[in-house]
Amino acid sequence: MSDTKTEKKKNWFTRHPILSVIILLACIPILSGVINASKETNNQAPATNKEAASSVQASAVAPEQNVVPPVDLTLPNITQDVVGYPIFNINIKNKSKKTIDAIEIIAHFTNNFNETIGEYGMASQSLFKGSAQEKIAPNSDFSASWSISGYNGATKVKDYSVYRVHYTDGTSITQ
Repeated sequence: MSDTKTEKKKNWFTRHPILSVIILLACIPILSGVINASKETNNQAPATNKEAASSVQASAVAPEQNVVPPVDLTLPNITQDVVGYPIFNINIKNKSKKTIDAIEIIAHFTNNFNETIGEYGMASQSLFKGSAQEKIAPNSDFSASWSISGYNGATKVKDYSVYRVHYTDGTSITQ
């Protein structure tokens, strides 16, 4: 008789285990959204140029410098593959005296109404970042293409620039 009165009262979560699991499962997407939002705020991309990045030769290249890479970007356009998904095409010219072995390009896309198209219907904060792991000899051209199926409705390249360049000697430049 005294056992029931002296027994500690269980907390709400142990008395309602099914509801506790449901509440926990409902909170996981909310918490992951908050964490991802804070990561996106901390990883803001640099400003892009409407035209090709200007050519600036780095004299003494450290392992990584924040300068405009000596690369020209020309003829950006969006075509479609046989299924109708958009393909982002751009020509890359290596104007440095070193061989490039990796390059990253960033871009924004618009539709025919000049409305910014984000990835998978997201707002205009969706920045495309394409990476090419190709060797580009000094003063040579390379035509790069990326499938941008997440950017359905994209018909024009609004802003684009070089984000990072890596050379075969191990050095790199970040804009």
